[in-house]
Amino acid sequence: MGFSELVIIAVYMSLIAFCIGISLYKKAISDSVFLTLTILLIITLIVESIGYYNILTKNRIVGWLFSVFLPVQYFLYALYFRSIIKSVKIKKMIAISIVFLFVWNICNTIFFQNLQTLNTYAIIIACLFYCAWSSIYLTQLLQAPQTDTLSQNPHFWICTGTLFFYSTSFFIIAFIQIINKGNNELASRLWFLVRIFNIILYGLYAYGFICQTKHQNLPS
Repeated sequence: MGFSELVIIAVYMSLIAFCIGISLYKKAISDSVFLTLTILLIITLIVESIGYYNILTKNRIVGWLFSVFLPVQYFLYALYFRSIIKSVKIKKMIAISIVFLFVWNICNTIFFQNLQTLNTYAIIIACLFYCAWSSIYLTQLLQAPQTDTLSQNPHFWICTGTLFFYSTSFFIIAFIQIINKGNNELASRLWFLVRIFNIILYGLYAYGFICQTKHQNLPS
């Protein structure tokens, strides 16, 4: 792993820490929706730290860690989307998707990618769900009468970041599955691109958290 990759990892992990810090300091966690996101980011920071530590010191991927992390991550994201999406039908679909992803993750581990391998087949399915729920919320937002500008809506930035990151990650990770065995160098460059997109993701999350704290400080 080169110096530029380490810098990018440091930047996006610092953005995660910033989101957690501003949430705790400005008490954004008083909002249950942002409490869910803050818990998600804390777990993400811990998992990413352990993962990169093992890559840097032992040159290995802790596959079991990400196999355990994915269902937890998806569950917390699902709670978030169920909180901001109004459609009862979509809320039920999100609930069903939690069970589906949990079962698929286990099946993937047993039959396709064991605990020593990154669970990319399950991650790809999760990416599709994240894109779907983000798109549904953004459509809901655009169709609703606007009392505030979109730039003041924290969920607009969070869902935009989620849609951007997981839509690009879906195609990159799917492509990596095709070329990884034949071209490790290209696969490595694509993972590098995913890390760059992480900066955009958590940069937009950070702005969303800032918007939330500003909204809390407005007089009622």
